[in-house]
Amino acid sequence: MAYNVAIGNWSQYVKDAINNQEVSNYIIGSNGGGDPAYGCYKNFTATYQCGNGPNKSVNISGYQVEAGGRNVNFDCSAENKICGGFRLTVGDDGNLVLTDSNSAIVWQSNTRTTGLALDEYKASNGKYGRNYLLAGETLKTGEFVGSPSGNCYLMMVGNKADCTQNGLQLLYTKINCTMNSKNDGYGNDETANGLYSMKKTDISKLGKVGYVDEQNNMHHYPDDMTSLAQTYTLIGNYDSVGYDIAQIQATSIETCKTSCNGNADCAGFVYDNTTCKLKNAGMFPKGLRVPSASSALYLREKAVTNDLSCTKDIDDSVASEWELYPTSADMTATTLCNLGAITQEQRADAIKRGDELNQATDIMGNNLNSIATEKNNIKNTITNSAKQLKNNIKDYEVMRKKILNNNKTIKNIIGMAEDTDLNMTSQNMKYFLFANLAIILAIAGIKLMRN
Repeated sequence: MAYNVAIGNWSQYVKDAINNQEVSNYIIGSNGGGDPAYGCYKNFTATYQCGNGPNKSVNISGYQVEAGGRNVNFDCSAENKICGGFRLTVGDDGNLVLTDSNSAIVWQSNTRTTGLALDEYKASNGKYGRNYLLAGETLKTGEFVGSPSGNCYLMMVGNKADCTQNGLQLLYTKINCTMNSKNDGYGNDETANGLYSMKKTDISKLGKVGYVDEQNNMHHYPDDMTSLAQTYTLIGNYDSVGYDIAQIQATSIETCKTSCNGNADCAGFVYDNTTCKLKNAGMFPKGLRVPSASSALYLREKAVTNDLSCTKDIDDSVASEWELYPTSADMTATTLCNLGAITQEQRADAIKRGDELNQATDIMGNNLNSIATEKNNIKNTITNSAKQLKNNIKDYEVMRKKILNNNKTIKNIIGMAEDTDLNMTSQNMKYFLFANLAIILAIAGIKLMRN
């Protein structure tokens, strides 16, 4: 029997097994609709593409080569290494930033305009539920990626009469009002809102440190994992009222920093000409700050103790931003971050794939045992049939000899019958001749007697 298997008969099964994987070690026949040509050798050839890269192919072929149960490797790791780590982030500062797999800035829009922080355009309400796009992700018309607070958003705009207004745009919502000569604002169309309210900021999170994971979840650093660093942030020309722990004479900012670094309770300082006022943790931002043209307010930054996969850098933020992130489990010394967490997920996936491979191996082993058993049964059947055939051939030879002997006997009988027929014919002829001769003699005698 001949089989004609159509090209592409296994394409969908392969797609279902390897789609969205960087590397896939596919076992031919591990999924699908059964053997397309039972009992026949089958080759396997597949062509695939990594992103927009060139076509690649894998194949197992040849004369009397069975591809079922063998492995082929679909590999997009090289392409993924080039573009897989790119990220386009929408920040609350209004800047659009493109970073590579090493978090280095490749491009940025350098925009700084923002608008109203609207829940409608928060990152959590965007297409992917976060404030960034990864390589390979797309936005359709009307879909967007928002900043954490929703004060700006990246949206795919379409169906505009002016085609220059279509495409990917960084947008924000402005307050719709007009200022009069007294600097009073009022709405200039029907879409303006005259009343606004502001949510009270929870300052209990001031000074806290947290880690935002890939899913935009906030993980709080407990106090035993944080400490005061020896670096500082300049707030500006301000003084922080009260909370002094020491006041020293200093000739430079560096002298103040050295003095603060040597005091475990120093959370920052105010430098005013040659005076350095060291402050405790009650200072700004927990305490008040007041403008002072002759002063410079410095906050002592925080340091964290964490796993090697986590960054040591800490970005300053505002208290209201903390509330934008859903909270998750606190950080621990063994919590993995960034690539470490991703690697852990890949390891779990590899273990899962390994279990699936073991299951497929068990099924294959059982099938091979069944084939071996069937092979032995066929071999035994063929052996028995061969013995029976030999016996039948022997019986045939015996019968043939008997037939030959019988043929000789029959020929002898036929010869005897023919001789008998000849003798009878000869006797009959003799009898006929003698009878005719006797009749003639009798007639001749009668005639003589009459004469």
